[in-house]
Amino acid sequence: MRCDEVQEYVSALYDGETMPFEAAEHTACCAHCQELLKEYAQMGAALRSYGGVLIAEPVPDRTWLTTKQDRITLWKKGLEMMRIPRIAFACLVLLLVVLGSRLAVVEVRAHDDGSVLLLKLTPAQGDTISCDISMSDPNHNGCGGLTQIDKTNLMFALKALRKDGNRALLSVRAKVSPLGPASWGPDVEASLPETQVWFTPGQSLSLPNTGELKLALTGDWSDHIPVKFADSQLLDPGPNEIRLNSPLLLKNSKVAGDLTHLSADTDQPGEGVLLFVPGEGRFLLSATEVTGAVPAKVQENRISFESEGQKYIIVTGMPVSRSEQIWVLHDAGHNPLPDPGQGASISAGPVKKLL
Repeated sequence: MRCDEVQEYVSALYDGETMPFEAAEHTACCAHCQELLKEYAQMGAALRSYGGVLIAEPVPDRTWLTTKQDRITLWKKGLEMMRIPRIAFACLVLLLVVLGSRLAVVEVRAHDDGSVLLLKLTPAQGDTISCDISMSDPNHNGCGGLTQIDKTNLMFALKALRKDGNRALLSVRAKVSPLGPASWGPDVEASLPETQVWFTPGQSLSLPNTGELKLALTGDWSDHIPVKFADSQLLDPGPNEIRLNSPLLLKNSKVAGDLTHLSADTDQPGEGVLLFVPGEGRFLLSATEVTGAVPAKVQENRISFESEGQKYIIVTGMPVSRSEQIWVLHDAGHNPLPDPGQGASISAGPVKKLL
């Protein structure tokens, strides 16, 4: 209901009428209507005081005997002096009690609202990893990836299964391996060991299957998935940084590969990002020149280059590099696994180990 619709019910309380539940529910959540209700209550008190002034007979002096008797007498005098319908006053008191109770219930249940979990993975050393998943949208009900923490490779995937009150059942896949070349894709995610756990926001849960690498899983409920760029990184890339976020590979203006939800980045000299697309081979992106690589033009979130007479463009979800030029080494015949139908993958690390 709107404020103008509720206002007539607030004033009607003093005419002996009751307020509909919808109006009371709106008043409980609307600061303007609560202020109006307060004004009517103050007006009623003023009217009752004014009624006491109109009493013609003088009030004789008396001695107050006990505190208990004082309270009974004050209530009785208040009822006698009341100049508004008593049923309206009773409804007003009842409404205030109901609204107060409802506000308390809303406050208590506030942490249950929302269908999105804003999760965080916090290691003992290193940066926190953000992971926002929806309990209702199948297109955004999971997150995962490959990251380097404390001289190890961490591969993880979190997926929402169902919600029960304030807790959520999560599918947790995780694996820790020694630091070195690694890739991430649907096949890698499916190969990780799975554990199903109940997670309650406000508490801390230790991520399973991570060995000596301890990560604390925390989070809160939200009503939407916030817009972020690479775990809230600044939009401006670092001095030596190359990053790919959900890259789209175009070949002669046609889509040749779509790596939605996959990402990788590097910011150390001598490192690069390796992109593999079935049927197109692998693409090594480096900030420094690599033997056999061709120069590529960088325009914010686009990388343009030519290889073997074909025009390629890599479009990403954020600016790629601070430099206007990087180097791309394309190996069209490369296929790391015997299965030609394997999925696309993306990885990062030292150039010498990626080749």
